[in-house]
Amino acid sequence: MTVSECIIEWLSEYEKMEFAECAVDQIEAEDGTYAIFKTPNKNITEYTDGSQLITEYFQLVARKSTQLDSERVNNQQMLADLENWVEEKNMEEDYPELSKAGNLICMDINVSDSNSIISQEDASAIYQLSIAVQYLKERS
Repeated sequence: MTVSECIIEWLSEYEKMEFAECAVDQIEAEDGTYAIFKTPNKNITEYTDGSQLITEYFQLVARKSTQLDSERVNNQQMLADLENWVEEKNMEEDYPELSKAGNLICMDINVSDSNSIISQEDASAIYQLSIAVQYLKERS
């Protein structure tokens, strides 16, 4: 399992959105689809014992219908609610289970950039929410 898949599994606990079919590195054409993209940004702090503190960034994207003003408002509210949920989970230290991706322990997860539209089409848009995940990679 990858870190991306662990994050999707964790996000699936959020009951107001359906992440069961969330793709990795590709967004489908249908409205209501989700995907997670790992960005090339990575911060690493190395410790003398060989372990590393790593921060990686992921883009959660959602394709949503935007034909009506009410849909656009609902889309913004949906992502704002998800942003609040992530922050609440972080405060509670309820993190993704990264051990399924290796010898990793999640230390922090938060929204690093608020939601925004990254692509607009006639009847839909792709919204993006940036998530930062900090984890300890223990020496094997």
